[in-house]
Amino acid sequence: MGFMPLADIFMRISIVEMKHIDKLAERILFLKGDVDLAPSGVVERIRDVEGMLKHSCGLEESSIADYNKWANEACALADNATKTLFETFISAEEEHLDIFDTELDNMRKFGDGYLSLQALSHSKEAAKGHVEK
Repeated sequence: MGFMPLADIFMRISIVEMKHIDKLAERILFLKGDVDLAPSGVVERIRDVEGMLKHSCGLEESSIADYNKWANEACALADNATKTLFETFISAEEEHLDIFDTELDNMRKFGDGYLSLQALSHSKEAAKGHVEK
């Protein structure tokens, strides 16, 4: 839809999340566990930007709660490396939550004009790149 700044945010955060999965899988394998990377659950298709941001905030909040719980469990088991890994994830998820929450606030403050500016900015960049070739 031409909302490139938002698309870039989602892309950058998804890459961080993929790295979390990789680090977690490495840790599980180190601890002699099994890793199953098959997706679970149903992918929810959300078409409106506000809905995407709200859903993303909810996912981040849920991840923060889960990682806190698991960090505490690792601490109780005297597994400081796993505890530290989860604490690192918590910090990243809190940053992601702040980013999504800020974008949601911007949408509420500036309304459709906020998304229109993003689309116009994308169109200008696309036109400029096309002319320069």
